[in-house]
Amino acid sequence: MCGGIAIHAKYGGKATLAHLKKLLTNKSCENFNLGPVVKAGTLGSIFKGPSVTKADEELIRDYGKEFTNNI
Repeated sequence: MCGGIAIHAKYGGKATLAHLKKLLTNKSCENFNLGPVVKAGTLGSIFKGPSVTKADEELIRDYGKEFTNNI
């Protein structure tokens, strides 16, 4: 079992997870558990952008709990 989450500044998280799934499947992952895509940061900025929201932190935390319960 394997899985992944994506944190992006603008867009592209779903494509990142699709690519990660392809890479892990090629490495013998038989059950890819798709995680959440959340936004944080500012694209191309040298300054720190906004952090992940508390709601998105909960999504990631819940995903981790569910993932580990299914192992």
